[in-house]
Amino acid sequence: MKMKKYRQLILTSILLGLSASAFAQSANSPVYPPGTSALGLTYGEWSATWWQWLLAIPSATNPENQPTGAVDCSINQAGSVWFLAGSASNKAVTLTCSNHIPSTASILFPLINVECSTQDLPPFHCTDAASCRKCSATTADGISPTSLHVTVDGNDVLNGAQGFRALSPFFNFTVPADNILGSGAGPGMSISDGYWVMLKPLSPGQHTIRFGGSFVRGPGTGFMVDTTYVVTVSQ
Repeated sequence: MKMKKYRQLILTSILLGLSASAFAQSANSPVYPPGTSALGLTYGEWSATWWQWLLAIPSATNPENQPTGAVDCSINQAGSVWFLAGSASNKAVTLTCSNHIPSTASILFPLINVECSTQDLPPFHCTDAASCRKCSATTADGISPTSLHVTVDGNDVLNGAQGFRALSPFFNFTVPADNILGSGAGPGMSISDGYWVMLKPLSPGQHTIRFGGSFVRGPGTGFMVDTTYVVTVSQ
């Protein structure tokens, strides 16, 4: 009996040690963990806010359309979270933010994602919440989990990316006349699905953030993202 209790004590100590270690790793991670609220919103809710930001920017100045080189990362940014866009070029690109990111700002970006909306053209057009959800989820199912990657200053910050998949709520947006959807100006409704990461505020100085992934089946087949940002965080 004493030996059994002794084994139980050892096992309990080991489990407590593992739990403490896992907690420490989570606390020290540079990313907000999936399945939790990050600064008041879930990843899915933040993804809707990100799309509202991106879709409101005219195509001519939209960061999604910028070629390799300097890019203004400050467009329509405000608050405690800054957004980075991927590239729609279907090739590897390196972008350098021409402005500083505040040292208090977290940074949200999609590894790779999709949205379907009432403003989109086929095959990403939908008419209501149910059809938008089905369209975006079916398309996102075509993303290869093994293609997903995120590094900060060369360090892998993902411990298995599948948990970072997030479905947005049915959200409203407005696009200008010159928009990245190729549609007319005006309001629309959308749902997004894909993989997201929110970085905790980075230390002052220069950092290199690289992220991406690939669609291997479905409507997105053949499209990939491999975007590198060189950013400077203010003192």
